[in-house]
Amino acid sequence: HDPEILIEAMKKYNFDTVTACVNAGDPYYLPFITTVLPEARKRAMGVIAMKIFAKGYLLKPRGTHSPKEAMHYALSQDIDLAIVGCSNTGQLEENVRLASAFKKLTRPELLKIESMAKNNRYAWWFKKE
Repeated sequence: HDPEILIEAMKKYNFDTVTACVNAGDPYYLPFITTVLPEARKRAMGVIAMKIFAKGYLLKPRGTHSPKEAMHYALSQDIDLAIVGCSNTGQLEENVRLASAFKKLTRPELLKIESMAKNNRYAWWFKKE
């Protein structure tokens, strides 16, 4: 995924929504949060977040974040909807519980969660090389 391609498409076509990668590793490589999201809002487009768990690579034990940290980070961004992956009923139930308990994170909380992802290259495995 490449934010510049999305921005170019948004400038060329009149879409209702855009689907963008939104997770705590975003600021460290080809960011969508600071590029695609503002461009979408400028064009009155809806924003759908994806890759909030980075295919599980953000999540402990192999990653650096709890599901709550990853989900609440994404939901605290300027988005309208988040596509949340799950592999089983237990994960689905946890996702519902976490979303139901969501409270927008403060700027210091967001920065702390971002800093945890700084050295986790797998947080952006899906972005272009």
